[in-house]
Amino acid sequence: MIEYKFNEIEETLFITVSGTFGIDHMFKAIDSFANDNSLPRNLKILEDARFSNVTFTEEEIQLIIERLKSHLFKFTSIRHAVIHLDPVNTAFAILVGDRLSGEKYILKVFSNEEHALHWLQLT
Repeated sequence: MIEYKFNEIEETLFITVSGTFGIDHMFKAIDSFANDNSLPRNLKILEDARFSNVTFTEEEIQLIIERLKSHLFKFTSIRHAVIHLDPVNTAFAILVGDRLSGEKYILKVFSNEEHALHWLQLT
């Protein structure tokens, strides 16, 4: 399950992900925020994925990156803080962030909401 909530005061899109999360879910999540024209072009995302279980494979990470890249032109920048507890989920998120480095999209992984929010507020 994926829940979205935009906080206008913090100018941050809060995403909560729980349950099993495969490649199709990932594509749907990316397309949902990328096609939402009401979101700011300098987008900050706080994703709480502590209770998610990813089922996509390491090979599918490149497809996720390509989907993200196909939407980047719509934004000036995206700062994405994701909270993970599972080591595999953490590793996959770090791979995505590393492979998109130098782009308009910056992803950092955190273990708690406090640190994630602090990083997002630095801009």
